Amino acid sequence: MSVHDEDDYRRMRLLVTDDGKAGAALHGDEIVSVSAHRDCAHPRAARAMVRYATALDGRRLDCVDTVLPDLYADAGFVPAARVRWNDDYAPAGWDYDNFRAFNQGRRDVVFLADDPDRVGGRYPRGL
Repeated sequence: MSVHDEDDYRRMRLLVTDDGKAGAALHGDEIVSVSAHRDCAHPRAARAMVRYATALDGRRLDCVDTVLPDLYADAGFVPAARVRWNDDYAPAGWDYDNFRAFNQGRRDVVFLADDPDRVGGRYPRGL
């Protein structure tokens, strides 16, 4: 879970929709920065981006345990490790109120690995 600057993104393979409102990036075999604006012209763009990134050899990713593990499980990712939330390591500007529905804004960080046999799978909560 990292915030990348422009120079970082220049060294990554960027995947962006034609309207510029959804995308993802590949940093080696790591999929990062999956995003989709609600006004994106392409429904389910984030899901498509994850599956496309996997086709381009994306094999791992990490995220906060909110709605993202469900999205990634659909693309065949399975949990490999989990780290309990620690306020000392919260991303700069983390908005606890925005994520209040998810354990008061303090969700675990989940590391996931690609398992091609699990495409269309479901995320097992709590693993």
